[in-house]
Formats: sequence, C-alpha cells, structure tokens
Amino acid sequence: MAGRQRRDQGDGQLAKGAVWPVLGNCRELDQIAATGPFEDVALSATLSGTRNARLQVAAEWTLRGAYPLAAALPVADDGTVDPQDLLSSRAASVAGAVYLRSLAPLRALPRPRLLAHPDDLTSRLSGCGPGSMEVLWLLGWPQYIGMIADQLARVHPDAERALAATRNLGFAVKTASMDRKKVLGAVEASIDPAARPLFESWLDLVFGARTARPAAARLPARTSWGRGPMRPWTMRAGGATVIGAGMGERAAEWYLTLSRPSRSPRPDLIAEVHGRADRLWGQLGPELPELAPGKALWNRLQGFTITLRLGSDTLAAVAEMGIH
Repeated sequence: MAGRQRRDQGDGQLAKGAVWPVLGNCRELDQIAATGPFEDVALSATLSGTRNARLQVAAEWTLRGAYPLAAALPVADDGTVDPQDLLSSRAASVAGAVYLRSLAPLRALPRPRLLAHPDDLTSRLSGCGPGSMEVLWLLGWPQYIGMIADQLARVHPDAERALAATRNLGFAVKTASMDRKKVLGAVEASIDPAARPLFESWLDLVFGARTARPAAARLPARTSWGRGPMRPWTMRAGGATVIGAGMGERAAEWYLTLSRPSRSPRPDLIAEVHGRADRLWGQLGPELPELAPGKALWNRLQGFTITLRLGSDTLAAVAEMGIH
C-alpha cells in the first residue's frame, strides 16, 4: 500500500509524507494492513513561525470503507470539566477528556488472531523484527484497545457490566510531582445511571461506609467515601452520573468547584488534552535532575494540545506545541 500525498501546510515544513510499512516477511502485520481499519496513514511534522514558533505533529489515517471503525467510535459529550477552559483560566497544568459513549463497539471490532489475547503478542511478533509493536499500534490500535477492554471485562462477572456502562473519561492535574503527597489532581468518568448502584457497591467494599453530602459552599451535592486524599465520590453533573476520585489533600474540594461551562456540540472530537509544558517543568524539573541538561529547551516550551478527531473518511491525531 502507498500512503496519500499531503498538501504542504505552514512555512517551515520539517518532514512530510506518507508512511505505510511494507512487511512482506511478517504475515501477522500484513493481515492487519490488508483487512484492518485503515487504508493508509500519513505522518507529518510542521514548524511555523520564528520568534513564537508552533510545532505540529500529525497522523491522519484513511478509514477502510468496509470496516466498521467509524461506528465503533460513537461520540457523546456528557459535560465533563472543560480541559481547554481549565488551562485558559490557569485552574490546571494539564487536563484531558475522552468523549466516547461506550467502549462496547471497540470490543466488537473484527480482530485478527494476533489480537485475540495479549499473551500471544510477543510470540507471534517474534519474527517480525525491531519496531513490530510500534507498527502494530500504528496499524491496529483500535483493535488493540478492544482486546484490552475484553480482558478487563473478564476479570469479574460484574466487570462486563461496569465496562459497558462507562462513557466519558476526564482528568485534571493542578500540581504535578513525583511525590504523591504533593500531587493535586482528579479523575472522573461519566456512567450510565442504571450502573450507579454497582459502582457504589464496589466503593462501599473498598472504602467503607458512604456519606451523603448536601450542596454547600460551591460544592455540589454528592455521595463520598473514606478519608485521606482519594475520597471518591458519585454525583449528578448536568444530565450525567459521574464517579470521581481525587489525588492529594483537598483534591475533591478543588476539583468539584471547577466550572463546567456549556459548550457547543463537537461531534467530531473523540479526545483532547491541553497542558502547559512550562508549568509542568516548573513543578517537576527540580525533582528530575536527569532532565537538567535540557533545561534551556524545557524553558522555551509553552502550551500544548493533543486532539483526536473523526472525519467523514479519516481519523486525525494532532499534537501542537508552542515554542518561544
């Protein structure tokens, strides 16, 4: 297969072109290339500007028309905290979200024997040479995710139901640190309301008795568990049921008071991450002396974004970084 040609963009093209490995000596990967979700993939890197430059690295996959990948990525925005809003308001150093309605369609994707079980990967790719795992990710990452989700669903009889009920995922970190006692962040997931008793029974088992907390001092009404930094919670947020957990003292108080602004529908946006490299470097740099030789570069990095978008016949992952 040959990749499609890409139209020039920007004023400082670093690398451009289509990449589609020819692995005639690797039958397992050839099968994914011939029958998997993508017809081809184009990789590009573009540097634009000089004083305040912007680096963009992108991968664009062309969807195989006969393969049901687009239907396996149903987008639904349940109103998690807005990663872009958190960064612009300086409420977080990095934040992200995945806006899928369900993982079930990814689990149902046709998969080759190579991706039947993760334990078989190493042996089946042993004759494919260096970089075979990276090529597998490039060609078949949706099927790989489906395989991992299948394995999680088999851990416990209730895990199947819990996985099917999980919708959006989100996270935010205000303070990053190698010392978990200094971290301030939170994760959350929106779930089908009918599965709330199941999740809450698991939290009862792990964290003990629950406490119903009424709305007060900008904090929403919620049910919470335990003491200490995690203190998971469930609550209603807009029209969704949300389960979350904090990382760090007073994480719940910080995260649950963040605004959840309404936003226009974005039916093409599957996932996004927004962050400030300079803030993360300021927090982590002193704790990672092995990165000190690159301090001059780290200090030049600014905000970054990563998005995954579904088009009519393409899937595009784009990472952008500001450099001054």
